[in-house]
Amino acid sequence: MPRKPRAEFSLTTKLAACLMRVNEMLCAIVDPCERETITSLVMGGILAERTTKCKIDACLLVLPCFGLVEIHRKCGKLLGSTGATQFDHIKRNEIEPDNSVENCRPICQECHAIKTARDAAEAAKGRAIRKETKKSRRPKAKIRSRNTLSKEYRDGILKGVRDGRLRSSRQE
Repeated sequence: MPRKPRAEFSLTTKLAACLMRVNEMLCAIVDPCERETITSLVMGGILAERTTKCKIDACLLVLPCFGLVEIHRKCGKLLGSTGATQFDHIKRNEIEPDNSVENCRPICQECHAIKTARDAAEAAKGRAIRKETKKSRRPKAKIRSRNTLSKEYRDGILKGVRDGRLRSSRQE
């Protein structure tokens, strides 16, 4: 079965995911009294960049890798310093193709490799289970015809009986 091409996130989706993560981070570490001022300064500095790609790069300079929450892995590397930031589908694309902001997260290359290996193992297990259930079904039996004689043979016998060429054993 040919693999589907991996869907990529658009630049605007990547930017929105980065901004969402920056906002979450600021809400977690900044005092509530100063949150609005600091958030507006950080977001204003990020959004002042000219291109979407530059805005994403500016976000990544302040964002740490949150790691993989689902397996309790905390990374903490600054994404902008590693230079190898990747954008991950939180829910596998095989399960549900979704390129929304909610399904996108920036993570470091190391965490992404761990998640990809884990996803591949889960996908292989799912395919194996689906194959087992297909094999466990009994194949349908072929329906046998009640007439075991071929049509040509039957027609030949009937024609011979009508013509008087074939005689039954009683007539002899």
